[in-house]
Amino acid sequence: MAGAEATGQHGDMIQIRTASSDDAALLASPNQIVHDLHNRHRPDLFLVFPELVI
Repeated sequence: MAGAEATGQHGDMIQIRTASSDDAALLASPNQIVHDLHNRHRPDLFLVFPELVI
């Protein structure tokens, strides 16, 4: 990658930024899919509802 620039397949610029609280729902969806996969294969390590544990 040349410098801080990156392009997509069609030459579109990709912008990388720090996530904000407004991004929580968008990030939670794929995270939940991955967590469910981990829980199915390693229930000894991954809780079913980790958001409920404090």
